[in-house]
Amino acid sequence: MAAATARITHYAWSGGVAAIFEASTPCAAVFGPSGWHVGAPDTVFADGPPARAEAAQLRLPKDLVERIASLEFAGAALHTDFVHLDRYIARLQSDQASAVVLVLGPKPAVLNLNGGALAVIEPASAATSGAVIKQARGWIIVITGSLQAQTVSVATPAPEPIAVVEAALVGAAPVEVEVPATKVAVIDEAVATPEIAQPEIAPPEIAPLPPAAPPRELEAVFGRFAGEARYLLSPNVAENLPSDVAAELAGIVSNGVTGTMLRLLDGAHTLAEIAAQTGLTPAQVGGILEALISHRLAFKYVSRSRPAAGASAAR
Repeated sequence: MAAATARITHYAWSGGVAAIFEASTPCAAVFGPSGWHVGAPDTVFADGPPARAEAAQLRLPKDLVERIASLEFAGAALHTDFVHLDRYIARLQSDQASAVVLVLGPKPAVLNLNGGALAVIEPASAATSGAVIKQARGWIIVITGSLQAQTVSVATPAPEPIAVVEAALVGAAPVEVEVPATKVAVIDEAVATPEIAQPEIAPPEIAPLPPAAPPRELEAVFGRFAGEARYLLSPNVAENLPSDVAAELAGIVSNGVTGTMLRLLDGAHTLAEIAAQTGLTPAQVGGILEALISHRLAFKYVSRSRPAAGASAAR
């Protein structure tokens, strides 16, 4: 007798995404400007999806859908058109994270991370996790907490996580990883050439060069960050900044503009624009960002291409 299955129905529209879990007690997870809201569909998703929302469905064993719905939704709603999924998974692996990663859309996938160890749940017939990650396309939802090993169809282990910089989450150009150049040995061969008498030629008169221009003042720097880079604050952090982080930021800036800077970490403003709008120095902007990243409260906003029509990123 075939195991009972249940659906995860996913909706995406400009400004938000939602997932409905067909569990014993139906559950809805809706992402908007203030982060995730999870609860009964008629409470958190009472109005339903907008008329032009895209919809996709994924069927999984019913007990698995219930386990996933019972875990904690974290981070932002991302799309594979914006995020390098392989780099994102590699970052979670390097952090030894325990999480379920759902990719819901045209080419769905469900991945389970248990202390960084990666296993494929869907598609269960996948030969390698690398192939699944490469082919998956849709909205990415990360849910904190690992599923039990016996519910997971384990694929061939993924390769060692690649080195990445701040995890992406959505918008500027992708970060390029610098690859060391290969050293090539060059052998100097002595080539015998006949001696040819050269006529003596008087050197031409060379006009003196104009005096060198004074060195241009170096542009302001933001620590290890580029001024044109964009960063994204984790949901709800601006309103619920941990006390230890708030104390750390107060040691960098004490004039009350930290909150303004946090709101500008939205993936739409460069660090140079944030400095200009807040009056903070580049060093202060870089220091605040460094502190947030060290506590995993901000991430680099990167993109690979524009999303397909109707698949706008949630703001």
